[in-house]
Amino acid sequence: MFSISVTSDLLAAFSTVFFILAIGIGIQRLHPFTEDTLRQLTQLVMDILLPIYLFYVTAASTDPKALLATPKLIIVGILVPLISLLLAVIFSKFAKVDRTQQPAFRFSAMLGNTSFLGIPICASLFGATGAVYAVLYDFGTSLIIFTVGVWILSSRRIVNWRALVVNPFIVAVVLGLGWVWLGWELPEWFARPLSTLGSATTPMALLLVGAHLGKFRSYEGGQARPIAWLAAIRLVLTPIIVVAAMQIVSLDDLFAGVVIVESAMPVGLLTAIMAHGFGLDAGLPSAAILWSTLGLAITLPVLVILFV
Repeated sequence: MFSISVTSDLLAAFSTVFFILAIGIGIQRLHPFTEDTLRQLTQLVMDILLPIYLFYVTAASTDPKALLATPKLIIVGILVPLISLLLAVIFSKFAKVDRTQQPAFRFSAMLGNTSFLGIPICASLFGATGAVYAVLYDFGTSLIIFTVGVWILSSRRIVNWRALVVNPFIVAVVLGLGWVWLGWELPEWFARPLSTLGSATTPMALLLVGAHLGKFRSYEGGQARPIAWLAAIRLVLTPIIVVAAMQIVSLDDLFAGVVIVESAMPVGLLTAIMAHGFGLDAGLPSAAILWSTLGLAITLPVLVILFV
């Protein structure tokens, strides 16, 4: 349907992503990082390395489509989590979710791993512009997660809008787009170190996702059905609806491909942290993170081969 065909490059991209994730899981299981080390490495990637990489790929791209697509990407990024939330509400009875776990169940369905995992995967599949598109989509997702999502978890607690607006990813992409809009070119002495950092950022991010997954264990609370439904909502049902919408609405191939891939991301790492922070049982989202990410190794290649 879209522009990516089944090629050796595509298979290589998937094998690279999941191989690095597996290494991260293995490292954490066999020789675990401390919580402080994981937190510091995560901050290094999220606050420094990924923003530098995103500025570079944005500024180095002269494709004006990234500018024109910004409003649509943000809007779609807002709508897709709402679709997942609606599915969680509809199927919660089938999932036999306990009333006390409804907030964590619904929030986990909404929040996919669109930044820490989605951006590197989109970069691997679609190149530099795909990474920029993924960040803009993720900004829309963040808007809804830190408003409706936090409302679900906290019963109308005030949201920190300043932290949302000054997100390092968004700042990096805005600066990069401004660089392109002004018609500047990156000088070689500046572009080369940025490129070198960028080549290390994606594997570092994927390795850390694997390390975080290595901390989680199967949930022993008799919650196999809710976990299975969360995985189904994130990996199958939401992307199917998005694919159908992409067939109806006329959009360019790159836009549609990024949106489909981002909509199919597993339960986000932040769900367990936020659920615990708001005084909820983090066991359900933790197990859903683990099993949905492992399931991604099956569902995402099939989705891309069939629809992207």
